[in-house]
Parts: sequence; structure tokens; C-alpha cells
Amino acid sequence: MATTTATINGGADGSVRQLPIVLRTTQPTLSIPAVPYLVPTNWRRSQLSTLVNRLLHHGQDDAATIPFDFIVDGQLLRTSLGEWLLQKGLTEENTVDVYYVRSTLPPKFSAAFEHDDWISSVDASRDGLFLTSAYDGALRVYGTSAASDALLTHHPNPAPTKDAFSNPALASTCWVKSASTSGDLFAASAGMDGRLRISSLSLPSDEASTSSASILSVSTPFAGANPSPMSSVRASKSGTKVLTAGWDGCVALWDVDAKTTVAGEEDEDDEEDERGAKRRKGAALTKKTASSITGPPVPATNCRVSGAVFSPESDEVVFSAGWGGAVKQWDAVEGRSTSAKSSDKVIISMDLMAGNAQSLVLTGHVDRSAALWDMRNDTTNIAIAFNSAHALPISSVRAHPTSANLFATASHDGLVKLFDLRSPKAALFSISRPAAEGLGSQKAKKLLALDWTNDGQTIVAGGEDKKLSVHRGEGIGREDAAL
Repeated sequence: MATTTATINGGADGSVRQLPIVLRTTQPTLSIPAVPYLVPTNWRRSQLSTLVNRLLHHGQDDAATIPFDFIVDGQLLRTSLGEWLLQKGLTEENTVDVYYVRSTLPPKFSAAFEHDDWISSVDASRDGLFLTSAYDGALRVYGTSAASDALLTHHPNPAPTKDAFSNPALASTCWVKSASTSGDLFAASAGMDGRLRISSLSLPSDEASTSSASILSVSTPFAGANPSPMSSVRASKSGTKVLTAGWDGCVALWDVDAKTTVAGEEDEDDEEDERGAKRRKGAALTKKTASSITGPPVPATNCRVSGAVFSPESDEVVFSAGWGGAVKQWDAVEGRSTSAKSSDKVIISMDLMAGNAQSLVLTGHVDRSAALWDMRNDTTNIAIAFNSAHALPISSVRAHPTSANLFATASHDGLVKLFDLRSPKAALFSISRPAAEGLGSQKAKKLLALDWTNDGQTIVAGGEDKKLSVHRGEGIGREDAAL
């Protein structure tokens, strides 16, 4: 096959060495003929991007330009091709495969929402709202349109008992889908007191109205046992089930039915049905008994389960990961493990990749690395390792909601980073949160909470500095958009 010589901005003038490359992409609408192109070794990303645009638009100078990034040998090209050859010990005699993807520009800081204590988790999956939990035991709801006071502040555990399990700190919260027509929103929360709570939240509809909240149920996973702290809570896509992961090594599955009768204290305004049972106005959820997926508790420090998530395709498939370094897939109906992988990593955060590969599990570790696990095969090894992804432990990982290749990480080093599965050796970019006003340079604050909005264009993060920072971008994950 003939080699095409590329001539852009002067091109090859004989004084610069040339390298044969083949330009490839995984995006069908952005593909060009996979033939060798002879390009100068002093070319960098910008010249390669210009070449791809020329080939895509058949040399039309008035066509819209698309910025591209380039991946060579699993690494983003951040030098010239000649410098890359030198690093790899290669020569111009080698034909190099160069993969190109749409450039992802870092989102810009948009707003910050103040909290009274450290932020432990955030759920941005409901359009127009951010739901957070904090170490002061409060759930807060913010509107996404502007930085202002919380629309609602709710303390699910306002008066903890004076025992060993009275810590009000919430570790995790999530929205729970409901078929309610009352206009109420529902949230699940879990924390250090080892109890799961389902709350009904009513937001103000206009300036004249006020917010309100009520607790529908308070429950512990196993009757008769001292509750162990919970590390995470996630709701299924259908909204009928909730998962909690705990320090006792258990994942508990909870039924949350779309019914009207609820557990909890009776109000004077509660109505009585024909059977004499109380029915709370506006409520649409009731919590049933939890069942253990992972088996009875095991009293060992390294057995702590860091997180558990439902498969978006089925409420009957669950994934979990924990301090012992194991990642498991479960049949939630039979309560048995269907796939398991292990490592020497202490896993402190997890999520599930979006897209068609619904059995790809993301994990963040104490040793500053991240990993991708393919639960569809029989190998026990990590599929892709992101070594030294941060300078400190990775407290949260979140898959991009629409891209099958992108995910974000948050760390105790105070940074949010965006990674691409096709380039595991370096992040696409890092997001630094604004320093506190008037303090100048200061030690980075730990990040503990991270999430994307549904469109994948806004990322929110919070932690030790008690601020939920919002960064908005454009075109993140939209690699296959029309030309």
C-alpha cells in the first residue's frame, strides 16, 4: 500500500525526519482511510489534528474544525512524535498506529454551595437538583441554576441515642425513584449509626411556599444485631430496591415499594383506610425487610464493603467491592456470587461503567491507583490499571453517564481527574478547586464526594472544605457527534 506524504504548514521540507503513521479511530462517523501517512517527526497534536480535519473534510478550508487528541501505545501524545520515538527507543523505520479522539476540554468552575460540615456524598442524577449528605448528619438539596442557600436541609437523625451507634454522620445518600403523584421527592441515606433511612422531601414550588421533610422509615439490616456503620447506599434504576454496603462485610438488599402505607410516626392529619390502617398523605414509599446478599457478618477490619451498585439492566444483578481487594458480581435473588476477582488493593470506592459494557467495574484504591475490572471473563486480574492516578487515596470514582470510555476520580489530594480507558497512563485533565478567598496557597482539602449530571456536561465534587463545587463543560463524551 502506498504511503501518502502529509504537507501542512510547510510539511516535509527535507530537513526534518519523517515517520509513517496510520490514523485510526473507534468512532465510525470520524473515520478516515487507514493508510500510512508520512509526517514530520516534529509534529505535535495541533498539526495532527489539522491533518485529520483536512482528511475528514476533503480539504475544505471553510469546514468546521474539530479538535482531536491522539493516543499512541495507550498514552496521550503530549510531545512531538520524534520525542515519543526517543522515549520508546524506536526509529523512523517503524510504522506507528495513532488513535485519535475528540479533545475533551476541562469544564470551567461555575458555582460553590456552602455546607456546615464535610460533604460525604452527592447525587446529581435528578435534573435541576443536587442532593448531598454531610458529616453533620444533614441531607441538603440545592438547585443547579445558581449558587445559593439550600432549598431544603433535613436531619434524618435529629436526636441520636446516647450509645455506641449514635454518630449522626451520613456516609452516603441517593435519590429513590417513585411513581408518586404528590410532587414529593424521596431520598435514601445511610451512615455511621448503621441505619438506613427513607425520607420524603417536599421542595418549595414558588417564593411563597416552604420546604418540608419527613422520615418514612428507619431500619437496621439485621434484627437483633448491633448495627455496623454503612459506607454506601444506591437505588436501583426501577426505584423498587435499595442496596447498602457496610463495615460488617455485608451488602443488604432492601425492598422499597410504590405503596401509600408507610412506617413511622402517625400524624394527626393521617387518614384512616377501610382496614383501620393509617395512611400518610403524600407518601408513596414503604421499606420492607432487608435480606443479606453477601452472607452473615464477618468481624474483620479488612472485610469492609466500600460500595455496591445495581446493574442498570436488572435489579437482580449486583456488583460490590471492598477493603479486602475483592470485586464480586452477585445474583441478588439467590444471594450467591456469580463472578469474583481479587487483588492486593484496598478498594475504597467503586462504580459501574456506562454504555454497552455493563459488567465493567471501576474501583479507586488507597494506594492512589484506579482500576477497571471486566466481570465477563474468567481471568482474575485487573483488566486495566491506572497506576499513580493521584498523589493520595482515591475516595470516589464516577463513570461518565453517556460515554463508554470516560470516568472521573476524586482524591484526598483535592483534585478531580478525567480518564479515558483508551489512555490509561495519564489523565485527560485535572480540575483544581478554587482556593479559599484571602488564604492564597494552602494545603489541598480532601475530596470525598463526586458525581456527574445526567447529560455528562457538569461535574460536582465536595469534601473537607465543606463546599460543593460545580464545574460545567461542553462536549464531554460526545465523541461521535455529527460532523
